[in-house]
Amino acid sequence: MAGIGFGGNIPFVPVFVLRMYGEKYFPTNYSVYYINSVISSLIGPAITAAVYSRYNDYFPAFLVLLAFCCIGTMIKFPRNP
Repeated sequence: MAGIGFGGNIPFVPVFVLRMYGEKYFPTNYSVYYINSVISSLIGPAITAAVYSRYNDYFPAFLVLLAFCCIGTMIKFPRNP
């Protein structure tokens, strides 16, 4: 199941980026997405391992990653004053 979920975004993301932002800056926008994806793939497991080593449980690690997701959502969709 994890392989299907993880691999499912590979054909979907270029189409999504193209439709969201258009063809003019597609290479730049997709490159930014891909770089962020690679950095997240490197940092996420390291954070999870560090928190697991400290608390001997995955639940605090999920809370830390959930906090990062919430912060990212707030940056992506800020409230209008």
